[in-house]
Amino acid sequence: MKPLRSPVYSSVAALTILGLPAYAEVTPSEVWENIQSLSAEYGETVTAGTETMSGDTLTLENVSMVWQVPEFEITGSVDRMELTQQDDGSVSITISSPFVYAFQIEADGEDVSFDLMVEHSGLDVTVDQDGDAVLYDYLADSVSISVDEIRGGDEVVPLEARATANGLSGGYAVNTGEEALVVSESEIASLELLLDVKEPGGEGDAFFRVAGQMDQLVSTFEGDMSAFAAIAEVEDLDDLEGLSFFSDGAFSHAGSQFDFAFADGDDTASGAFASEGGSMHFVFSNDVIDYGGTSDGVTGTLSGSSIPFPSLNISIAEAAYRLAFPASASDEPADFNILTRIVDLQIDDVLWMLADPTSALPREPVTLIADISGKLRLFSDLMSEEALETDEVPGEIHALSINELQLKAVGADLTGAGEFAFDNDAMSPFGVGPKPTGSLNLKLVGGNALLDRLINMGMLPQEQAMGARMMMGLFARPGDGPDTLLSEIQITEEGGILANGQPIQ
Repeated sequence: MKPLRSPVYSSVAALTILGLPAYAEVTPSEVWENIQSLSAEYGETVTAGTETMSGDTLTLENVSMVWQVPEFEITGSVDRMELTQQDDGSVSITISSPFVYAFQIEADGEDVSFDLMVEHSGLDVTVDQDGDAVLYDYLADSVSISVDEIRGGDEVVPLEARATANGLSGGYAVNTGEEALVVSESEIASLELLLDVKEPGGEGDAFFRVAGQMDQLVSTFEGDMSAFAAIAEVEDLDDLEGLSFFSDGAFSHAGSQFDFAFADGDDTASGAFASEGGSMHFVFSNDVIDYGGTSDGVTGTLSGSSIPFPSLNISIAEAAYRLAFPASASDEPADFNILTRIVDLQIDDVLWMLADPTSALPREPVTLIADISGKLRLFSDLMSEEALETDEVPGEIHALSINELQLKAVGADLTGAGEFAFDNDAMSPFGVGPKPTGSLNLKLVGGNALLDRLINMGMLPQEQAMGARMMMGLFARPGDGPDTLLSEIQITEEGGILANGQPIQ
């Protein structure tokens, strides 16, 4: 089975001289030879119509790149490439603009095709070498990719799809030894995105359009590229056994703005979203999977034919998520973390009016935070066939920390934190799962006032409110502030459950 590697990636990798031998000085001819040999490893054939060496410059014309597997083929063509020896022993590469990749795909028995055009301005790539590491830097005023139509059978879908990166700069260090370690970083001053799709045939006025921009993008990456190539050759999950791999990346931006519009007959919709900044990260390896992201100052507006208001508006001061957990079997427990964080979600007044037309409830921003971490142990590797095919729980929990818990809305504020340990050899007092020991501390401010408001609104009958107050009296005690309740829920070593020191089981 040939490696299913992206030909676009492999060509770019080749053009930036991944995989050169450890020479103190690289030459244009060596660069071209390695472009071809590296591409061949990925199942891609790279040839030039003519090769001309004049002085320190190797000129390649009518460069062709072909990558083909069953039901999928990509053909690329570059008019001209120049590889020039520099005085310091490095090689500079210039590539003509534009160049095109033609995609042909067989989907559900039908041929689908489109052309991807790559255009650049001021692109300058410089390749150097330091021992086993290939170093290269790149600069460009702009690089854009675009598609203007998708063809399938007798139908042609007109569209304008374009991504333009302005003010690019970056660098790579590639270890050409056995592990092929890649470390990279890049910056983009702005990234412009556009997708505008028209109704096929041009007979109707249906369309979908989204456009936007992100500013000051910064990204970093570290990974073992040789492992990625091996993963691409995997035919079933058992082939992953013994394979070592890892990748670690991060991305951030200083602000974004997007708007969209849609129309299909009488159905219409439009909206706009923006943020003041955000980030994401990921780590994938044999031992751990960890990914998450943040967004700050998010705003959005939405309108359309199916919305019975002129527009709906929302805003979020801060949002974050994270999911991190072990990925391999181990004799010792490993860390995990689950995070959801939504701070100051402001909902449009028109939505409040539907549920609360008399403004009985405080219309303050809503906050939801759940930050949970702990220790767990897997019995088998997460991506093994054994783990995916079993109906049993694939691991066991050893510790749970509720680092932060908060739900703040309609005048009430519930917060909490706690710690629990688990004995997997003993039965839980709840009848399911391992036996926990530990405590959870909760604080509720404004709970009684919220009950009073719900009663006055007619949303909560008096008898149900009385039952809720009795439950709060059983599990909580008064705090120092007005309308404040405190509760400490404990699970003892003996299996007892206490609320503020009083047994409830």
